[in-house]
Amino acid sequence: MAAMEENSGNCNSELIAELNQKIARHSNFLTDSNRASRKRGLEGIIKELFSGALSSSSSTVVVVYKSVQVAVTKLIADPVEKCRELAISTVEKYLELTNDYNTVLPAIVPYLVQRLGQQEIIEPSEELRLQLSQLTTKLVCLSEKQNSLYLDDYIKVLQRTLVDPFYEVRKEACKCASILAKSIPEHFHLQSESLIKPLLHSISHQHYKVRVAVINAIGQVLLYGNNKNVDDVVSHLAQRLFDQSAAVREAVTKLAGMWLLQLPDRYSFWHKLMPLLLTSLTDELPSIQEEAACLWHDVGIRYLRENENDMKEKEDFEAAQPKHYPLVLKDRILGVENWFTGINPRLYRGCQETYLIGWLRREKSLPLYFTL
Repeated sequence: MAAMEENSGNCNSELIAELNQKIARHSNFLTDSNRASRKRGLEGIIKELFSGALSSSSSTVVVVYKSVQVAVTKLIADPVEKCRELAISTVEKYLELTNDYNTVLPAIVPYLVQRLGQQEIIEPSEELRLQLSQLTTKLVCLSEKQNSLYLDDYIKVLQRTLVDPFYEVRKEACKCASILAKSIPEHFHLQSESLIKPLLHSISHQHYKVRVAVINAIGQVLLYGNNKNVDDVVSHLAQRLFDQSAAVREAVTKLAGMWLLQLPDRYSFWHKLMPLLLTSLTDELPSIQEEAACLWHDVGIRYLRENENDMKEKEDFEAAQPKHYPLVLKDRILGVENWFTGINPRLYRGCQETYLIGWLRREKSLPLYFTL
Protein backbone atom coordinates (compact mmCIF):
# COMPACT_ATOMS: atom_id res chain seq x y z
CA MET A 1 0.00 0.00 0.00
CA ALA A 2 2.81 2.42 0.92
CA ALA A 3 4.57 1.61 -2.36
CA MET A 4 1.41 2.40 -4.34
CA GLU A 5 0.97 5.75 -2.58
CA GLU A 6 4.64 6.59 -3.26
CA ASN A 7 4.25 5.76 -6.95
CA SER A 8 1.08 7.85 -7.11
CA GLY A 9 2.86 10.78 -5.52
CA ASN A 10 5.76 10.49 -7.93
CA CYS A 11 3.40 10.40 -10.92
CA ASN A 12 1.58 13.48 -9.65
CA SER A 13 4.85 15.35 -9.14
CA GLU A 14 5.96 14.46 -12.64
CA LEU A 15 2.64 15.65 -14.05
CA ILE A 16 2.89 18.96 -12.20
CA ALA A 17 6.47 19.47 -13.39
CA GLU A 18 5.52 18.71 -16.98
CA LEU A 19 2.48 20.97 -16.82
CA ASN A 20 4.50 23.79 -15.27
CA GLN A 21 6.82 23.71 -18.25
CA LYS A 22 3.92 23.98 -20.67
CA ILE A 23 2.25 26.77 -18.70
CA ALA A 24 5.52 28.68 -18.44
CA ARG A 25 5.66 28.95 -22.22
CA HIS A 26 2.14 30.42 -22.29
CA SER A 27 2.66 32.68 -19.28
CA ASN A 28 5.56 34.42 -21.03
CA PHE A 29 3.04 35.81 -23.50
CA LEU A 30 0.84 37.35 -20.78
CA THR A 31 3.13 40.37 -20.38
CA ASP A 32 3.88 40.77 -24.07
CA SER A 33 3.12 44.19 -25.60
CA ASN A 34 1.37 42.52 -28.54
CA ARG A 35 -2.33 42.03 -27.92
CA ALA A 36 -2.49 38.89 -30.05
CA SER A 37 0.29 37.33 -27.98
CA ARG A 38 -1.51 38.04 -24.69
CA LYS A 39 -4.68 36.55 -26.11
CA ARG A 40 -2.79 33.48 -27.30
CA GLY A 41 -1.19 33.06 -23.88
CA LEU A 42 -4.57 33.10 -22.10
CA GLU A 43 -6.09 30.69 -24.58
CA GLY A 44 -3.15 28.34 -24.09
CA ILE A 45 -3.52 28.39 -20.29
CA ILE A 46 -7.23 27.67 -20.53
CA LYS A 47 -6.58 24.80 -22.93
CA GLU A 48 -3.84 23.23 -20.79
CA LEU A 49 -5.55 23.60 -17.40
CA PHE A 50 -9.28 23.52 -17.96
CA SER A 51 -9.84 21.45 -21.08
CA GLY A 52 -9.70 17.69 -21.54
CA ALA A 53 -8.86 15.01 -18.99
CA LEU A 54 -6.69 17.26 -16.83
CA SER A 55 -9.69 19.37 -15.76
CA SER A 56 -10.84 16.49 -13.58
CA SER A 57 -7.57 16.56 -11.59
CA SER A 58 -8.45 19.67 -9.60
CA SER A 59 -5.58 19.41 -7.11
CA THR A 60 -3.03 19.44 -9.93
CA VAL A 61 -4.67 22.39 -11.66
CA VAL A 62 -4.81 24.38 -8.43
CA VAL A 63 -1.10 23.86 -7.77
CA VAL A 64 -0.07 24.84 -11.29
CA TYR A 65 -2.46 27.81 -11.63
CA LYS A 66 -0.98 29.56 -8.61
CA SER A 67 2.18 30.18 -10.60
CA VAL A 68 0.27 32.31 -13.13
CA GLN A 69 -2.54 33.67 -10.93
CA VAL A 70 -1.12 37.17 -10.55
CA ALA A 71 -0.34 37.56 -14.26
CA VAL A 72 -3.79 36.30 -15.31
CA THR A 73 -5.63 38.48 -12.81
CA LYS A 74 -3.82 41.62 -14.02
CA LEU A 75 -5.30 41.09 -17.46
CA ILE A 76 -8.78 41.78 -16.05
CA ALA A 77 -7.73 45.41 -16.60
CA ASP A 78 -6.15 44.81 -20.04
CA PRO A 79 -6.91 47.46 -22.69
CA VAL A 80 -8.12 44.75 -25.10
CA GLU A 81 -11.67 43.55 -24.47
CA LYS A 82 -11.05 39.98 -25.63
CA CYS A 83 -8.10 39.64 -23.24
CA ARG A 84 -10.21 40.92 -20.36
CA GLU A 85 -12.94 38.44 -21.24
CA LEU A 86 -10.50 35.51 -21.33
CA ALA A 87 -8.90 36.59 -18.04
CA ILE A 88 -12.28 36.72 -16.28
CA SER A 89 -13.23 33.33 -17.72
CA THR A 90 -9.94 31.83 -16.51
CA VAL A 91 -10.57 33.09 -12.98
CA GLU A 92 -14.13 31.73 -13.05
CA LYS A 93 -12.92 28.30 -14.13
CA TYR A 94 -10.32 28.28 -11.38
CA LEU A 95 -12.88 29.17 -8.73
CA GLU A 96 -14.83 26.04 -9.63
CA LEU A 97 -11.85 23.91 -8.62
CA THR A 98 -10.34 25.59 -5.56
CA ASN A 99 -11.40 26.23 -1.99
CA ASP A 100 -8.29 28.20 -1.06
CA TYR A 101 -9.78 31.68 -1.03
CA ASN A 102 -7.01 33.14 1.13
CA THR A 103 -4.93 33.57 -2.01
CA VAL A 104 -7.77 34.16 -4.48
CA LEU A 105 -9.58 37.05 -2.76
CA PRO A 106 -6.59 39.39 -2.26
CA ALA A 107 -5.71 38.95 -5.92
CA ILE A 108 -9.17 39.45 -7.44
CA VAL A 109 -11.16 41.82 -5.20
CA PRO A 110 -8.99 44.94 -5.89
CA TYR A 111 -9.61 44.49 -9.62
CA LEU A 112 -13.36 44.17 -9.05
CA VAL A 113 -13.30 47.49 -7.21
CA GLN A 114 -11.15 49.05 -9.92
CA ARG A 115 -13.42 47.93 -12.77
CA LEU A 116 -16.84 48.21 -11.11
CA GLY A 117 -16.58 50.31 -7.94
CA GLN A 118 -15.57 53.72 -9.30
CA GLN A 119 -17.74 56.81 -9.67
CA GLU A 120 -17.25 56.71 -13.43
CA ILE A 121 -17.74 53.59 -15.55
CA ILE A 122 -14.28 52.12 -16.10
CA GLU A 123 -15.30 48.90 -17.85
CA PRO A 124 -16.95 50.05 -21.11
CA SER A 125 -18.33 46.65 -22.13
CA GLU A 126 -21.79 45.84 -20.75
CA GLU A 127 -21.18 42.11 -21.17
CA LEU A 128 -17.93 42.25 -19.20
CA ARG A 129 -19.49 44.34 -16.44
CA LEU A 130 -22.12 41.63 -16.16
CA GLN A 131 -19.44 38.93 -16.17
CA LEU A 132 -17.52 40.78 -13.42
CA SER A 133 -20.74 41.20 -11.43
CA GLN A 134 -21.39 37.47 -11.72
CA LEU A 135 -17.82 36.83 -10.60
CA THR A 136 -18.43 39.04 -7.56
CA THR A 137 -21.56 37.07 -6.70
CA LYS A 138 -19.67 33.80 -7.04
CA LEU A 139 -16.93 35.02 -4.70
CA VAL A 140 -19.51 36.15 -2.13
CA CYS A 141 -21.22 32.75 -2.32
CA LEU A 142 -18.05 30.72 -2.03
CA SER A 143 -16.06 32.67 0.56
CA GLU A 144 -18.95 33.08 3.05
CA LYS A 145 -17.52 34.16 6.42
CA GLN A 146 -14.41 35.64 4.78
CA ASN A 147 -16.74 38.22 3.23
CA SER A 148 -16.36 40.37 6.33
CA LEU A 149 -12.71 41.04 5.40
CA TYR A 150 -13.77 42.53 2.07
CA LEU A 151 -17.12 44.02 3.04
CA ASP A 152 -16.06 47.61 2.31
CA ASP A 153 -14.89 46.60 -1.15
CA TYR A 154 -18.06 44.68 -1.92
CA ILE A 155 -20.18 47.63 -0.79
CA LYS A 156 -18.27 49.95 -3.14
CA VAL A 157 -18.94 47.58 -6.02
CA LEU A 158 -22.63 47.18 -5.17
CA GLN A 159 -23.23 50.91 -4.80
CA ARG A 160 -22.24 51.35 -8.44
CA THR A 161 -23.58 48.13 -9.99
CA LEU A 162 -27.02 48.65 -8.43
CA VAL A 163 -27.40 51.73 -10.63
CA ASP A 164 -25.50 50.42 -13.65
CA PRO A 165 -26.95 51.44 -17.05
CA PHE A 166 -27.19 47.78 -18.07
CA TYR A 167 -30.28 46.25 -16.47
CA GLU A 168 -28.77 42.74 -16.24
CA VAL A 169 -25.96 44.13 -14.09
CA ARG A 170 -28.53 45.69 -11.74
CA LYS A 171 -30.31 42.34 -11.39
CA GLU A 172 -27.05 40.56 -10.61
CA ALA A 173 -26.12 43.24 -8.08
CA CYS A 174 -29.45 42.73 -6.29
CA LYS A 175 -28.74 39.01 -6.09
CA CYS A 176 -25.25 39.66 -4.76
CA ALA A 177 -26.49 42.13 -2.12
CA SER A 178 -29.02 39.58 -0.83
CA ILE A 179 -26.39 36.84 -0.53
CA LEU A 180 -23.88 39.18 1.11
CA ALA A 181 -26.43 40.35 3.69
CA LYS A 182 -27.34 36.80 4.66
CA SER A 183 -23.75 35.54 4.82
CA ILE A 184 -22.43 38.00 7.45
CA PRO A 185 -25.38 39.71 9.20
CA GLU A 186 -23.26 40.54 12.26
CA HIS A 187 -21.03 42.75 10.08
CA PHE A 188 -23.42 43.69 7.30
CA HIS A 189 -25.79 45.70 9.52
CA LEU A 190 -23.06 48.34 9.91
CA GLN A 191 -22.99 48.94 6.14
CA SER A 192 -26.52 48.12 5.00
CA GLU A 193 -27.72 51.72 5.04
CA SER A 194 -25.28 52.64 2.26
CA LEU A 195 -27.17 50.36 -0.17
CA ILE A 196 -30.64 51.81 0.42
CA LYS A 197 -30.24 54.85 -1.82
CA PRO A 198 -28.99 52.92 -4.90
CA LEU A 199 -31.69 50.28 -4.37
CA LEU A 200 -34.45 52.88 -4.24
CA HIS A 201 -32.96 54.52 -7.33
CA SER A 202 -33.69 51.29 -9.24
CA ILE A 203 -37.07 50.40 -7.74
CA SER A 204 -38.94 52.18 -10.54
CA HIS A 205 -36.75 50.83 -13.37
CA GLN A 206 -38.50 50.27 -16.70
CA HIS A 207 -37.80 46.50 -16.65
CA TYR A 208 -40.19 44.73 -14.29
CA LYS A 209 -37.62 42.00 -13.54
CA VAL A 210 -35.27 44.67 -12.19
CA ARG A 211 -38.06 46.05 -10.00
CA VAL A 212 -38.75 42.55 -8.65
CA ALA A 213 -35.05 41.98 -7.99
CA VAL A 214 -34.76 45.32 -6.18
CA ILE A 215 -37.76 44.58 -3.95
CA ASN A 216 -36.35 41.17 -3.04
CA ALA A 217 -32.95 42.72 -2.31
CA ILE A 218 -34.49 45.41 -0.10
CA GLY A 219 -36.21 42.67 1.86
CA GLN A 220 -32.93 40.84 2.58
CA VAL A 221 -30.80 43.95 3.12
CA LEU A 222 -33.13 45.26 5.84
CA LEU A 223 -33.86 41.83 7.30
CA TYR A 224 -30.17 41.24 7.99
CA GLY A 225 -29.12 44.89 8.15
CA ASN A 226 -30.25 48.02 9.94
CA ASN A 227 -34.05 47.95 10.03
CA LYS A 228 -34.37 51.63 10.91
CA ASN A 229 -34.43 52.20 7.14
CA VAL A 230 -37.88 50.58 6.94
CA ASP A 231 -39.31 54.08 7.30
CA ASP A 232 -37.35 55.18 4.21
CA VAL A 233 -38.54 52.38 1.93
CA VAL A 234 -42.20 51.80 2.90
CA SER A 235 -43.57 54.61 0.74
CA HIS A 236 -41.63 53.32 -2.28
CA LEU A 237 -42.96 49.81 -1.69
CA ALA A 238 -46.49 51.16 -1.44
CA GLN A 239 -46.07 52.79 -4.86
CA ARG A 240 -45.19 49.37 -6.31
CA LEU A 241 -48.65 48.10 -5.29
CA PHE A 242 -49.89 50.26 -8.19
CA ASP A 243 -47.47 48.53 -10.58
CA GLN A 244 -48.89 47.13 -13.80
CA SER A 245 -46.77 44.00 -13.39
CA ALA A 246 -48.35 41.31 -11.21
CA ALA A 247 -44.88 39.94 -10.42
CA VAL A 248 -43.91 43.26 -8.84
CA ARG A 249 -47.08 43.45 -6.73
CA GLU A 250 -46.56 39.85 -5.64
CA ALA A 251 -42.96 40.64 -4.63
CA VAL A 252 -44.18 43.49 -2.40
CA THR A 253 -46.80 41.20 -0.86
CA LYS A 254 -44.23 38.53 -0.03
CA LEU A 255 -41.80 41.10 1.32
CA ALA A 256 -44.43 42.58 3.63
CA GLY A 257 -45.33 39.11 4.90
CA MET A 258 -41.70 38.14 5.44
CA TRP A 259 -40.96 41.31 7.41
CA LEU A 260 -44.10 40.89 9.52
CA LEU A 261 -42.90 37.38 10.38
CA GLN A 262 -39.14 37.78 10.66
CA LEU A 263 -38.00 41.40 10.90
CA PRO A 264 -36.29 42.22 14.21
CA ASP A 265 -38.42 44.61 16.30
CA ARG A 266 -41.18 44.10 13.71
CA TYR A 267 -44.03 45.16 16.00
CA SER A 268 -42.66 48.69 15.87
CA PHE A 269 -43.34 48.73 12.12
CA TRP A 270 -46.63 46.81 11.93
CA HIS A 271 -48.75 49.91 11.41
CA LYS A 272 -46.66 50.67 8.29
CA LEU A 273 -46.24 47.14 6.95
CA MET A 274 -49.71 45.73 7.51
CA PRO A 275 -51.40 48.07 4.97
CA LEU A 276 -49.12 46.61 2.29
CA LEU A 277 -50.41 43.13 3.06
CA LEU A 278 -54.04 44.21 3.47
CA THR A 279 -54.02 46.05 0.16
CA SER A 280 -53.00 42.83 -1.58
CA LEU A 281 -56.14 41.13 -0.25
CA THR A 282 -58.08 43.13 -2.85
CA ASP A 283 -55.58 42.82 -5.70
CA GLU A 284 -57.12 42.20 -9.12
CA LEU A 285 -55.21 38.90 -9.38
CA PRO A 286 -56.68 36.00 -7.34
CA SER A 287 -53.26 34.39 -6.82
CA ILE A 288 -51.97 37.54 -5.09
CA GLN A 289 -55.11 37.68 -2.94
CA GLU A 290 -54.50 34.07 -1.87
CA GLU A 291 -50.82 34.76 -1.16
CA ALA A 292 -51.76 37.72 1.03
CA ALA A 293 -54.40 35.64 2.84
CA CYS A 294 -51.89 32.87 3.60
CA LEU A 295 -49.40 35.39 4.93
CA TRP A 296 -52.13 37.05 7.00
CA HIS A 297 -52.88 33.66 8.55
CA ASP A 298 -49.19 32.99 9.31
CA VAL A 299 -48.69 36.44 10.84
CA GLY A 300 -51.73 35.96 13.07
CA ILE A 301 -50.58 32.52 14.25
CA ARG A 302 -47.13 33.92 15.00
CA TYR A 303 -48.66 36.75 17.01
CA LEU A 304 -50.78 34.31 19.03
CA ARG A 305 -47.75 32.19 19.87
CA GLU A 306 -45.66 35.14 20.93
CA ASN A 307 -48.47 36.65 23.03
CA GLU A 308 -50.05 33.44 24.30
CA ASN A 309 -50.67 34.59 27.86
CA ASP A 310 -52.27 37.89 26.84
CA MET A 311 -54.47 36.26 24.22
CA LYS A 312 -55.72 33.26 26.22
CA GLU A 313 -58.69 35.03 27.81
CA LYS A 314 -59.65 36.79 24.58
CA GLU A 315 -59.70 33.50 22.72
CA ASP A 316 -62.19 32.13 25.25
CA PHE A 317 -64.55 35.07 24.63
CA GLU A 318 -64.07 35.51 20.91
CA ALA A 319 -66.61 37.85 19.32
CA ALA A 320 -68.75 36.85 16.34
CA GLN A 321 -67.28 37.22 12.88
CA PRO A 322 -67.93 40.67 11.36
CA LYS A 323 -70.72 40.76 8.79
CA HIS A 324 -68.56 41.84 5.85
CA TYR A 325 -65.47 39.80 6.65
CA PRO A 326 -63.26 39.47 3.51
CA LEU A 327 -64.16 36.27 1.66
CA VAL A 328 -60.53 35.57 0.76
CA LEU A 329 -59.78 35.15 4.49
CA LYS A 330 -61.19 31.69 5.09
CA ASP A 331 -60.14 31.49 8.76
CA ARG A 332 -60.32 34.20 11.39
CA ILE A 333 -57.05 34.81 13.24
CA LEU A 334 -57.68 36.57 16.53
CA GLY A 335 -54.05 37.62 16.89
CA VAL A 336 -53.95 40.19 14.13
CA GLU A 337 -57.51 41.32 14.80
CA ASN A 338 -56.59 42.04 18.41
CA TRP A 339 -53.54 43.95 17.34
CA PHE A 340 -55.70 46.06 15.02
CA THR A 341 -57.65 47.55 17.90
CA GLY A 342 -54.52 49.43 18.91
CA ILE A 343 -53.44 50.79 15.53
CA ASN A 344 -56.70 51.17 13.60
CA PRO A 345 -56.93 54.94 14.21
CA ARG A 346 -53.52 55.43 12.57
CA LEU A 347 -54.49 53.23 9.61
CA TYR A 348 -57.78 55.05 9.07
CA ARG A 349 -56.04 58.42 9.10
CA GLY A 350 -53.57 57.12 6.50
CA CYS A 351 -56.40 55.97 4.23
CA GLN A 352 -58.20 59.30 4.55
CA GLU A 353 -55.04 61.22 3.65
CA THR A 354 -54.33 58.91 0.71
CA TYR A 355 -57.92 59.33 -0.56
CA LEU A 356 -57.27 62.99 -1.10
CA ILE A 357 -54.16 62.44 -3.27
CA GLY A 358 -54.78 61.32 -6.86
CA TRP A 359 -57.31 58.94 -8.37
CA LEU A 360 -54.88 56.01 -8.58
CA ARG A 361 -54.16 56.15 -4.87
CA ARG A 362 -57.85 56.50 -4.16
CA GLU A 363 -58.41 53.33 -6.16
CA LYS A 364 -56.14 51.46 -3.73
CA SER A 365 -57.10 53.22 -0.52
CA LEU A 366 -60.86 52.63 -0.83
CA PRO A 367 -60.59 48.78 -0.84
CA LEU A 368 -58.11 49.02 2.05
CA TYR A 369 -60.52 51.27 3.94
CA PHE A 370 -63.31 48.72 3.42
CA THR A 371 -61.10 45.83 4.59
CA LEU A 372 -60.19 47.72 7.76
